[in-house]
Amino acid sequence: MTTKNCGIYNILCLSNQKIYIGSSKDIHHRYYHHLYELRKNKHTNIHLQRAFNKYGKDSFELIIIENCQPENLLILEQEYLNNTNKDKCFNINYRAERPPSWKHKHHTEETKEKISQSNMGKTISEKQKKLISKIHKGKVISQQQKEILSQLFSGEKNPAYIDGRTMKDYFCQCGKKISIGATQCKNCYKPVGLKGENNYMFGTKRTENQKKNQSLKMKGKFAGEKNPSAKLSNENIKEIIDLFENGQTKASISRKYNISKTRVGQIIKKKNYYLSLN
Repeated sequence: MTTKNCGIYNILCLSNQKIYIGSSKDIHHRYYHHLYELRKNKHTNIHLQRAFNKYGKDSFELIIIENCQPENLLILEQEYLNNTNKDKCFNINYRAERPPSWKHKHHTEETKEKISQSNMGKTISEKQKKLISKIHKGKVISQQQKEILSQLFSGEKNPAYIDGRTMKDYFCQCGKKISIGATQCKNCYKPVGLKGENNYMFGTKRTENQKKNQSLKMKGKFAGEKNPSAKLSNENIKEIIDLFENGQTKASISRKYNISKTRVGQIIKKKNYYLSLN
């Protein structure tokens, strides 16, 4: 009995009447894989890829030429390749053979370095994070795996290694978790002066990432009327901008709101910023 969808197929381009000849144990699955690579613009056959980019998906259709047993696939494919007009064919290789397998093969150090450089700086989306979490959910790590991971990431090999300490060392004497670089939690810290060695943060430096995160956290926290020392509300700022645009002088505005003319000038100069706070 002939195996379902196992056989020889053509991918026909209706716009230029050229064909791509292939064989597969599952023709439809193979065709969808072709389409996936073509849509991603990374198909290994450059002629087929260029035609797809030029004419679009609707110009291509799958034609099943002949069904056969898996052991006869390469023999039949070779016959069709031998009897095809090369000028009307997308195929680059006219020898029917299976794609090379990567089983038991390893990347060279140079290739590993190139892969590492290409992936550097890439971030994982929230959708990918959820998918990875779902895949690993419920997995149990054996004691042997734990020992191997411990050896791989112990001491200076640990990404969180700073000044001889790793993440597990960042706990206060009371058992409460503390931030990287700290020696005590807020509850245990007893201020005895904040200068020099008496400061519990003495000798520690924040990383650029920590500085950036703190900056983003504090951004806008004390802007406008949120600032404790602010004399003017956001409504006052808007009124000042409206009065100046309607022709009033800086001097008259400064007297009305009991502020300096310089302060009025600063508000007018940064009016777009102040209006964005409302």
